[in-house]
Amino acid sequence: KWCVRMMFDEVPAHSTVFVRILWGIVMTHDIYRIMAHDYARIRRQVTDLEYNFRYYGFEWVPIVTLDTWRILMPVLFVAGVNITVGFLYQTSCIIFFLGFSLYFFQESSMYLNHNYL
Repeated sequence: KWCVRMMFDEVPAHSTVFVRILWGIVMTHDIYRIMAHDYARIRRQVTDLEYNFRYYGFEWVPIVTLDTWRILMPVLFVAGVNITVGFLYQTSCIIFFLGFSLYFFQESSMYLNHNYL
């Protein structure tokens, strides 16, 4: 019974806000780095490969062209900024989740250790 009561206890929001802001900054910075280096990471790890190693069960995810990434990455950047400042938070989270999932599932050999947060 104590665990059920604990689930409904009030918790201060400042810790959640801190994590949201920190996560938004990290993800926005990552997207910014990709765009600032002229999408070199996407070219090197996704679009210019002869063969893509796909995640099991996600082979249906299409390989997106570099021109499409040039449209999607600014959208992810704006969603990351919105997450950081809390503007349209839920919509921005959905957009970022879908876009970053598409990026993540492009190639299973990409090294994305800090993006598992």
